[in-house]
Amino acid sequence: MLSTHRLALVAWGCLILAALACNAPAPTPAPAPTVSPRSPQATRSPAQATQPPVAKPTQPGQPSAAPGSISGKLCYPGDGIPPMTIYAVDQATGKSFKKQTRKPDETSYRLDGVTPGTYVVYAWLNDGKLGGMYSEAVPCGLDATCTDHSLIQVTVEEGQDVTDIDVCDWYGPPPPAPPK
Repeated sequence: MLSTHRLALVAWGCLILAALACNAPAPTPAPAPTVSPRSPQATRSPAQATQPPVAKPTQPGQPSAAPGSISGKLCYPGDGIPPMTIYAVDQATGKSFKKQTRKPDETSYRLDGVTPGTYVVYAWLNDGKLGGMYSEAVPCGLDATCTDHSLIQVTVEEGQDVTDIDVCDWYGPPPPAPPK
């Protein structure tokens, strides 16, 4: 009887032989793209924060760039997580994407259809009384020594899913007002 490891090798060998017989390239597994908040896609230096992102021009008649997404955890400094609206605002164009949570205790969010650009991400409670954000205090650990509450700029490339953009800083100055 063949072991599971040998059986898997035999199956891959058969797939490769079948692909070669059809003159097709052999399949290769591709890793899923993820971006952590400490990766180059999350820009945090004040000098870089003032530089506008480089936009990719689109020729007339060409399809626009494939959208991506931004996702992460939702936190709140109290019992439970109240309904809120999460915003991602493009720093070059002012274009915004938003998602409203409707049920209490939703612990994550995902903004789909986000066009390539550089964004800041924040939230406001649906009653408008308090706002939180993805700031320098989040990767710092949100303890008393984390005094930098400046927004972290998040870059979304064409078709990229940017993850771990946690809206958890409710302790600093309020984030920008919700876009109109």
